[in-house]
Amino acid sequence: MVGVGIALLTPLSVSYITDIYDETRANELLGYRNSFINIGSTFSLFLVGYLIKIVWHTAYWVFTLAAIPFLMTLFWIPKRFDNYSVMVGENVDQQKIKQTTNWQIIGYAILFGIMQISYMGINLKIPSYIVENHIGDSSTGSFILSLFPIAAIISGLLYKYIYHAGKKIRPRSVRQSRDWR
Repeated sequence: MVGVGIALLTPLSVSYITDIYDETRANELLGYRNSFINIGSTFSLFLVGYLIKIVWHTAYWVFTLAAIPFLMTLFWIPKRFDNYSVMVGENVDQQKIKQTTNWQIIGYAILFGIMQISYMGINLKIPSYIVENHIGDSSTGSFILSLFPIAAIISGLLYKYIYHAGKKIRPRSVRQSRDWR
């Protein structure tokens, strides 16, 4: 259920950030967004590790935390930004904007999807490996998984610097496009 909530809120948050803010500020906010998603993930895994020791059913209560960003999005994002474009500087009629398909971006999306599937496979296998090999219990597995997002938190906080350093190595077609977002 948390995955469904994240899948709904992530594109929305990225769209608002890239539509409302200029490129420099948007990259900074995207990094912070990534960091806070991973901080929430880490906190949730720590909490699950402790709740699972009580009764395994109680670990599912951590999913109620997903209501917080949902309610914040529902009540605090002004509706006036629904059709706002920073490139135009005003509200735009979405029907007048010609949509195009950037096949290079679709290729990147497929590549990152494969990477994400691989990462999720690691996340699913580590806890059972720890328990089956008597390295620790399910709580230990949860603790170890909660350490993984630390690199993502650090990279999120450094994203604006990584972005500026990486500007020079992006493919020319992406560098020349103002619509890279």
